[in-house]
Amino acid sequence: MIALETHAVPKVLLAKSRREGREVSLRDNLLDTERAAQLIFKSGSRWERNWCRFFGLVDDALRSRFILNLRVAALFHDLGKANEDFYRAVTSGTFVPQSLRHEHLSALFLHLSAVRNWLASNQLLDPEIVTAAVLSHHIKAAPDGEWKWCQPRGTRILRLFLQHDEVRATLERIRLVADLSGIPPLPIAPWTDKPPWIEAWQHGVKTATRLSQSLRRDKKRRSMLLAVKAGVIIADAASSGLVRENYPIDVWIEEVVHDEAIKPTEISGKIIEPRVQNISEKRQKPFVFHPFQEKIANEGPRVLLLAACAAGKTLAAWRWADSQARARQIGKVIFLYPTRGTATEGFRDYVGWAPEAEGALVHGTARYELEGMLSNPSDATAGKSHMQTEAQERLFALGLWSRRYFSATVDQFLSFMEHSYTSLCLTPVLADSALIIDEVHSFDQRMECVQNLQTIGYQVGTGVMIALPFQKGYFVYL
Repeated sequence: MIALETHAVPKVLLAKSRREGREVSLRDNLLDTERAAQLIFKSGSRWERNWCRFFGLVDDALRSRFILNLRVAALFHDLGKANEDFYRAVTSGTFVPQSLRHEHLSALFLHLSAVRNWLASNQLLDPEIVTAAVLSHHIKAAPDGEWKWCQPRGTRILRLFLQHDEVRATLERIRLVADLSGIPPLPIAPWTDKPPWIEAWQHGVKTATRLSQSLRRDKKRRSMLLAVKAGVIIADAASSGLVRENYPIDVWIEEVVHDEAIKPTEISGKIIEPRVQNISEKRQKPFVFHPFQEKIANEGPRVLLLAACAAGKTLAAWRWADSQARARQIGKVIFLYPTRGTATEGFRDYVGWAPEAEGALVHGTARYELEGMLSNPSDATAGKSHMQTEAQERLFALGLWSRRYFSATVDQFLSFMEHSYTSLCLTPVLADSALIIDEVHSFDQRMECVQNLQTIGYQVGTGVMIALPFQKGYFVYL
């Protein structure tokens, strides 16, 4: 007799520890994540179009496949929490070591032959993409090393709750979403290093190798994989954060994600005109745009601007961003700088003119810089704090989704290429933006960011790169 089997099956499987008397069941958590995914990337919405363009999913069929695979992955992503170790961890009030990470178990379930065959019956589903997204949603999975997939850290026997009503209800939801036949049977036996689990793990290792080889040749499949993997992380972050902070998921996403696009005259009225007036007052003469500042507005969605120091590159970039907002639907303007100091100056001179609920300074010491501006404000920031509210801060990166104008260091947004969780959560904001990367001459070889984006396959929507002096090799992507 295995001692674990003498314990009663929990009536409710918990997704998280109880907080202030509230509990979130595993089933509700999975349904919330699927709902968040569906709402964030609502069909026909600006975020859905810009997200799919960003990842190169350019036609309606690919976009439909994306949302289907994303919803199924969202419903599977935490199913591995249906185990005794995890239940003890969220109910005991003390630290309980996990024999296996829950997302590792979730991915293992997806390699059971019955589950695999079930999903494969819908040709629009890609089980390998779903599994990869599920396994990597905490960015702690690898073929070897510390996060080796399904490498146990304790007992070699782990009791599972796969016959629980919440698990069956989740599979039933997947059946409905993906138009599948009746739900597959799941093993009753605990997880061990014996059948059927060893076969599922071996199948997963072989499948991962084949997938890696396939992605080198199949760019469309790679694009789908990247979009779904990032989408699961974002949907999980949104559902968990909003439920934790008692925000209604539907209402918050509709208000923040699907707010109106930047109006044609908005950038001019909120940023450019106040800045121009400020310059005129300081110079005590009317401001006149330089020819290149006028011309840049007509140069289209890909622009490289080279100009001397203090020539007016930043104002030219804002003129370009203004033209992009008039030409297409975007919700954000993002200026990226190589250092905290230059990002702060960009905020003081330009972004700070925006209403305080719309402008954001984003870098490692932004809070301290903003606090300093309260006592020593620039003309642009006088009378404003631009600080996040306490509620927004508790949402972490999601608290920035409501902002429209950003001055940030380049790592805050583009580190998603190196699996930074915060940057991944800001990727929808990046995809919905006119993007300006300033002072490119300061970047070293490792920070040729937009060139790297193009090489990997991301479709940067609108970007102007501003540099002085021009150094050969930085702009070959153009």
